Amino acid sequence: NFILTISRVEMTKDLKTAHVYLSFFGKEDISSLFEQVKEKSGYIRKIIASKIKLKYNPLLIFYLDNTSEQQEKIDKIHPLAW
Repeated sequence: NFILTISRVEMTKDLKTAHVYLSFFGKEDISSLFEQVKEKSGYIRKIIASKIKLKYNPLLIFYLDNTSEQQEKIDKIHPLAW
C-alpha cells in the first residue's frame, strides 16, 4: 500500500504547462509508481479537462518531490529538543 500526495503545482505564466510535484509514502517501489503516473498523464489530463473548465488543458510534467525524505534525514541527524 502507498499514499500519493500532490505536494505542489507550479503553472507557467501562459497556463499551458503544469509542473506537478508528487510525494509517495509506503513500502512500494517508488520509481515504478512514478513511471506509472507519468505514463497515465494523458488520461489524467482528460479527467481534469472533463471536471474543470479551462481555456487550455495544461500539459502535465511530473516530478518526484523528496523534501519529506530529506526532512526525515535531517531530523535523524539533528532532532529538535522540545
